[in-house]
Amino acid sequence: MAKLTAAARKRIPTKNFALPGRKEPINDKSHAKAALTMGMRDKSPAQKAKIRAAVHRKFPDLGKGEKTVKMKPMMKKSETKKPTHKKAMMKKNMKVSAHKAVGAQKGYTL
Repeated sequence: MAKLTAAARKRIPTKNFALPGRKEPINDKSHAKAALTMGMRDKSPAQKAKIRAAVHRKFPDLGKGEKTVKMKPMMKKSETKKPTHKKAMMKKNMKVSAHKAVGAQKGYTL
């Protein structure tokens, strides 16, 4: 996809945008593909329908017959840092060995 500069974006006619307010440019096939994929994020169902209609009106063959790939929702930072099995076992063993050490100091035998 060619990078649009501010000057180049201003030269694109308003009819080559998928949404009002000159949002989601569809001036060429690569920008239309980007509008179908990236442009669908954080949009209402009505806006998604407008994007699809505008892209298919300009490029009727785009997106038809192709397998669409759903993007995974982004994970929160806390969800990505789950302990692995090995780390969990190491933590458990450290707790057990700490208890053994305390017991040995008090004169208990295990």
